[in-house]
Amino acid sequence: MSKTYSATYNKGTDLHYAILTNKDKILPMCKKIQEVRELNNLEKIQDSVQLCLALMQLKVLKKVQPAKNMYSDINSKEAEKPKQIEVCV
Repeated sequence: MSKTYSATYNKGTDLHYAILTNKDKILPMCKKIQEVRELNNLEKIQDSVQLCLALMQLKVLKKVQPAKNMYSDINSKEAEKPKQIEVCV
C-alpha cells in the first residue's frame, strides 16, 4: 500500500519548482542518491528531474498525478495543469 501526499501548486508551477525552492531541506536527505547521480545542488530543472528519476528507480516515488479530490476525471482538460497534485510514494 502506498501513501499519498498532496502538494499545492503556486500559480502554475510544478513539482520541480517545489523541489528547487526547497533544495536546502531536500539535499541533506539525498546523500546516497548524490553518490550515484549528479544533482548539482539542485540548481536547474534537469537536476530535479534526475532526483525524481532516481526516486522512481528506487521505487520511492511511484507517480505524480492531479489531486483526485479536485478533479472527478484526472484525464480531463482542466486536470492537464492542475492547481494541486498528489505525489504517491
